[in-house]
Amino acid sequence: MLRAVALIFVVAISFVAATPVCPPRDGRSPTFFVHERSCNLYYECSNGIPYLMRCPTGLHFNKWLNVCDYPDRAGCWYYKADSPQSEEIDAPAA
Repeated sequence: MLRAVALIFVVAISFVAATPVCPPRDGRSPTFFVHERSCNLYYECSNGIPYLMRCPTGLHFNKWLNVCDYPDRAGCWYYKADSPQSEEIDAPAA
């Protein structure tokens, strides 16, 4: 029973840590966060709320420029063509 409680606690912390924390008010420039598992997804903040966004097919989010970019320029290391995650890359956003 104690192991089950500990596992639930770890899963809950993982979920909270993966959710971006946006500033409560918008600044002069938008705030962006990379997605935790997919290269073509990212979050854009608006008044404290993170919105899940998707890059056009074939592009990845470039965290240095805050734009959708060609994969070789975006430098996202989550994507591997032979991994099951590649299916998530072009899946519809939740």
